[in-house]
Amino acid sequence: MRLRSLRWQVAEMLRLRTPLPLSSHRTAAAAYRRDVAANPTRSALATPDGVWIAIGTTCQRAAALAHVDMARPLLAEAQRMAVGCLGGDPANGRPRLDPPQSPRSEHDVLRLVVEGMEDVGAYHLATVTLDALAALPSVTKLDRGRIIAHAARIARSMGELERAAHLYGHVERVGRDADLPELLVRAWVGQAVVAQVKGNAPEARRRAKRALSAAVRHDFTRLGALARTTLMIVEAKAGRFEEALLEGWQVFLAMRGDAAGEASILSNLGQMLLDMDMPAAARAAYKALFARTSLPRIVLPALGGYAAASAAVDRVDELQWAASEVVLAVAVGHPPYETANALLECAGAMKSVGLEDHARGLLREAIRLAGRHGYHEIAVRAEWAQGIVGTPAGPARCERSPGPGAVAIVGAISALEPAERPAHVLALTAD
Repeated sequence: MRLRSLRWQVAEMLRLRTPLPLSSHRTAAAAYRRDVAANPTRSALATPDGVWIAIGTTCQRAAALAHVDMARPLLAEAQRMAVGCLGGDPANGRPRLDPPQSPRSEHDVLRLVVEGMEDVGAYHLATVTLDALAALPSVTKLDRGRIIAHAARIARSMGELERAAHLYGHVERVGRDADLPELLVRAWVGQAVVAQVKGNAPEARRRAKRALSAAVRHDFTRLGALARTTLMIVEAKAGRFEEALLEGWQVFLAMRGDAAGEASILSNLGQMLLDMDMPAAARAAYKALFARTSLPRIVLPALGGYAAASAAVDRVDELQWAASEVVLAVAVGHPPYETANALLECAGAMKSVGLEDHARGLLREAIRLAGRHGYHEIAVRAEWAQGIVGTPAGPARCERSPGPGAVAIVGAISALEPAERPAHVLALTAD
C-alpha cells in the first residue's frame, strides 16, 4: 500500500513539474554541438554562444539542487550573465508573449536569452536550457507552463509536430488544473498552429477561435494576435480574402513597434495580396518585411511569396534571387516546414517563367523535407506538382473585387515598400 502511494506521489509530481525531460541532451555543451552540426555555416563558439552555454550549464546545475536556497546563488549567476548578454539592464524587457499586466518573474531574463537562442536556430541549446528552467525548484506553475509552451514552439520549428502537440496538451492540462487562463490560451494557440501546419483547417479554426475568445476576455493582446493570425491564414486558404485581409491589418497595427511581429504579419498579408492577384502590392509587403528582420522562421515564407510575386510581374532576376536564398536555407538547416513550403512556392514560380529544370530540383527537395517531417499538405501539393512538371496546386484565388476597406489597406501596405532590398535576408549565424 505504501509503495503504491509513493508511486502515485512520484507520478503526480512529475506530471505537474514537466511532461518528461524536454531535451535528450545531458549537457548544454552537447546540445550546442548538435546545433553546430545542424548548421554548417555556423562558427563554433560564435558570440554570444559561449555565454549561452555557460547560462545553460549554470541553470542545469541549479536545477539539480533540491532546495530553493541552495539553487539561488547559481540562479543569480545565470541571471547576471543573461543581463550582460542582453546588453545591460533589461528592466523593460519581457518575453514576447507574456501579457504586459502579468507580474514580473525572476526567470524572465533567462527566458529572454532563450528566445535569442531560438531566433538564430540554436534549438537544441534553447531546449536544454528550458529543460533546466522547468526543473528549477523556484519556478511557479505559470512560469513552468510558459517554459513548456516555449519548448513546444521550438519542437514545432524543428518539425517535431507530435512532440509539439504532446507538450501543448500538457500545458493545457496544467492550465485547466491550476485555473491559469494564460496557459490555456497558449496551449490552444499552439494546437491551432500545429493543426494548420498539418493541413487540418477545421481543427485549426476551432482551436484558434477558442484561443481568441479567451484572449480577448482576459486582455492577452499578443496571444490574441497569434490566434487572429492563424484564423487569418485559415480563412485565406478557404478563399475568404477580404475578411482575412481586414483581420490581418488589425494584427499588424497591434504589433507596431515590434519589428519581428510586424514582419511576421507582413508575410501573411503579402501572401493574401498575391492570392488576390495583386503581385505589386505583395512585393511591397515582402520588401517591407525584409527591411525589418532576418529571422528564418519569418523570412522563409516571405521568400516563397516574393518569388511568386516577382514571377507575376516578370522580374525573373528577383525570382532567381529569392530561390537562391531558399536553397541556401536547405544547406544551413533552417526550419523545415518553412523551408519546404518556400521550395514549393519557388518551384511554381520557376515553372511559370519556363525554368522547368530548376522547378524539378526544388520540388524534389520539398518532397524530401515534407516526407521526413510529416507535412501532409505540402507533400500532397508537391507530389501533384511533380506530375505536371512544377505547377503546384495553389490556394483559392479571389474572384471578386475588394471593397473600399480592403483597397485602403492595400494602399497602406504599398506605402511601406522601401526603395531597396538587402543583398541577403537570412540570418545564417549569431554574429
